[in-house]
Amino acid sequence: MMSTQIPAMTKKQLSQYFERIRLPSSFCTAPATLDTLDTIVRHHASSIPFENTELLLLNKPGPIQLDKIFDRLVVEKRGGYCFQNNLLVVSALLSMGFRVSPGIASLSYWDASENEFKYKNPLHMILFVHIGASKYLVDLGGFRWSRAVLVSHNSTVVCAGGETYQLRKMMGECWILFHKRAPWAPLADGVQRDGFTPVFSFTDKVASLKEYEDLNRRVALDPTHKLKNTLLVSIITPSFGNAVITDTVYRRRELRENSSLEATIKMGGVNRLHSLLKEVFGIELSLQESIAAEVVFF
Repeated sequence: MMSTQIPAMTKKQLSQYFERIRLPSSFCTAPATLDTLDTIVRHHASSIPFENTELLLLNKPGPIQLDKIFDRLVVEKRGGYCFQNNLLVVSALLSMGFRVSPGIASLSYWDASENEFKYKNPLHMILFVHIGASKYLVDLGGFRWSRAVLVSHNSTVVCAGGETYQLRKMMGECWILFHKRAPWAPLADGVQRDGFTPVFSFTDKVASLKEYEDLNRRVALDPTHKLKNTLLVSIITPSFGNAVITDTVYRRRELRENSSLEATIKMGGVNRLHSLLKEVFGIELSLQESIAAEVVFF
């Protein structure tokens, strides 16, 4: 049930982490409840971005060691992909007395040639948080969903941007997380009749830190992996919408009452990329990243 080989944050680190995600230091003593968990997830998702800039542009995989993750995401105020974001959250939750079991998921993808969704090799980190007799699914990966989901068939939550997530129990030990865009958003390829598309599949298997080290290495060495060939940056906006960069396109989707804030921008140069990364995601590219971005995209 407990996280294996993943260290808990020190009290000082936990206080710094909460400052980073805009929570008061007094939150360090908050009880290990669902409300506390949802508050941490939402604040993390709206403060620390998902990003793969170093991996894509400099071929430099993100760190797995907690001290290096902490320096990168908290001290340097950068983001990371699933391993860095989720390991940071695990460490914080453990420090607060939560019981956490890290897991591994297989991301889905739309196969247009066969007109169906398929699943990749299990390379994505997820979290199971145990509160009382209940188990909740948490993931601070690229989708930036902002609430924990009870691990129960048809368990459903509505998150940032009016987007819905639903868990479904499949055959055997398999679960699939489904996603549905807000009713006013354009539909994606392969949308089912009920509006849902699969995000990833998983089982209850618990993973170790050593497994994540191996998975991180496999991602870094796989030229076909999406993180190695597509720029992906995402965060929850202050108005509880979603902001995403995919290569040179920036999209912002909001709740219906904030629809005037929605935008789609095709970036024409590295300066525009710079400004959006800084203004929306709080990311300042290094000189090396800037040079690489100009070569790759512009």
